[in-house]
Amino acid sequence: MRYRTLFERAPLGAFFYDRQLRITEANPYLLRVWQQKNDSPAAGFDLSTVRDPVFLPALRKVWDGEDGRYEGPYRTTLTGELMNISLTTTPVRDAQGTVELGLAMFEDMTEKQRLQRDLAERKLIQARLLQSDRMASVGTLAAGVAHEINNPLAYVKANLDVLASRRIPQLAVLLRAAEEERLEMYGDPPDENAYELSERLAQIGAMVDLAREGSERVRTIVRDLKTFSRADEETTTPIDVARVLDASVNMAWNEIRHRAQLVKEYGEVPPVEANESRLGQVFLNLLVNAAQAIPEGRAGDNVIRVRTYLDADERVVVAVSDTGTGIPESALGRIFDPFFTTKPVGVGTGLGLWICQGIVTALGGEIAVDSAPGRGTTVTCTIPQRYAPSHRMVRKTEPPASTRRGRILVVDDEPALGPSLAIALADEHDVVSVRSGREALDLLAHDDRFDLILCDLMMPDVTGMDVYERLREHRQELADRMIFVTGGSFTRRSTDFAATEAIAQRMLEKPFDVQRVRELVRSRIG
Repeated sequence: MRYRTLFERAPLGAFFYDRQLRITEANPYLLRVWQQKNDSPAAGFDLSTVRDPVFLPALRKVWDGEDGRYEGPYRTTLTGELMNISLTTTPVRDAQGTVELGLAMFEDMTEKQRLQRDLAERKLIQARLLQSDRMASVGTLAAGVAHEINNPLAYVKANLDVLASRRIPQLAVLLRAAEEERLEMYGDPPDENAYELSERLAQIGAMVDLAREGSERVRTIVRDLKTFSRADEETTTPIDVARVLDASVNMAWNEIRHRAQLVKEYGEVPPVEANESRLGQVFLNLLVNAAQAIPEGRAGDNVIRVRTYLDADERVVVAVSDTGTGIPESALGRIFDPFFTTKPVGVGTGLGLWICQGIVTALGGEIAVDSAPGRGTTVTCTIPQRYAPSHRMVRKTEPPASTRRGRILVVDDEPALGPSLAIALADEHDVVSVRSGREALDLLAHDDRFDLILCDLMMPDVTGMDVYERLREHRQELADRMIFVTGGSFTRRSTDFAATEAIAQRMLEKPFDVQRVRELVRSRIG
């Protein structure tokens, strides 16, 4: 009785069959499946009509007292559907031990395999969403960090530029020369205080130069950080491939410098239409992969080479090569599969190249890997160019000096920036500074005699965007005089605002060169 219950309630198909390979009895599960797939009743069905060289022997094995097994296709009689089945057979003996029937356990693997595929696809989607979420979180953090660094860096760099323009080392030389000339002409003994002041001035000049070099390095790092922090992931613009590559190199430099020498071979290529942060993500991943394929400690013996050129079809090609361990041929066919990695456990997720392939193919391009053990690896990204040569960067001529002294309003919540710009521009213009958008609107309500308004884009309470919109409503001529200063846009509103064509032409990114500000002011006021 217990065996009968098991037979009838089994969660898979089961049936008995005789020596003529006809089904004598089937359980309810099999009957349900059978009714859906076949046009004849299960009982009495002639299994010998299933023409398969493995299926029939598996059924007949029971008459030799052995178990049989079959895994493979079975074509239904009703719809002709090809099912993948798993069949296990075993002999059923009578009281004398003679095999009287065969018992077959049947499972439809088609549905099971479909569920497995769905599960795998679901895992891939979850992995991509997780990766996107991580990138978005990192991007938001990077944008915020870049903004906070750029604000103080703007006035630090402005003051250093002004100090450098004061020609402190030259003053030291002139002071010493004056003392030596007095000694030669009048015989007066040198003024020790003057000599000491000359030495101090020379030291200060050298310190200013070093500080400017350090601030420029910080500026470059922050600029590169902003490349990977864009919130507008779907926005595409003409992208200078070499600049994004350099930013990616800077981000990966700690991985590269301990393992290999870096060789850049940038050919002249036109811009490509892409999203800067997404393209930077591709290049960064390829550079880190190249570095991690090379053991640490032998940087002098290894090379990572980055090349850009046009192929025969005028497509832009970026190739990253390394002299690392290489990839076995058996692994090359799976190199773009998600979760597949040749790196040690814990080093990689196996998603990097899969994501890179998705980004490049979305641009209408291709990505390929050429590698062999002992020969190293070359990954090639081929991207179509979609912009005419007129989009190439054109060097702007320096504007002439202003013909009149101007009056400038600086609006920025960074307390030191206004005074720094006032010092930097004092030779040519008068500068008034306020520390909020609300103060700016209050001031402009009774004093509108400003030739130019340098306004921070993102401020607490009343932003630069709010100031602009308010002036557009009531004083269009003042709105037209606004230049927007930004340390980074990391909200949807500010990103959309800065992306509009009319505003994009009036953006000045922090930290800026004082000379760049002077040129901008001259071009507007002159």
